Amino acid sequence: MEAHKLFQEAEKLLSKDRQEVYGDAVDNYERIALIWSALTGAVLDGKDVALMMAALKIYRAQKNPEHRDSFVDALAYVAIASQASSSSSSS
Repeated sequence: MEAHKLFQEAEKLLSKDRQEVYGDAVDNYERIALIWSALTGAVLDGKDVALMMAALKIYRAQKNPEHRDSFVDALAYVAIASQASSSSSSS
């Protein structure tokens, strides 16, 4: 699949429709970070959560490269990590 098509699909995952269903991605990942921090004893933030989710998808893409959704999801998680990083540095 062409790279620009992967990016277009990842952009759809970050769409307003998805935000209406699940809420703001950065807020969600910050909340997940609180839960994961409590479970692990590590101090995590939303960026860490998004990057770990991207790592999961990269592993899945490596194991099953024909399944393009893993590539698309990894791109979306990296974009969320960037947003989370930007929002935490502007706070």
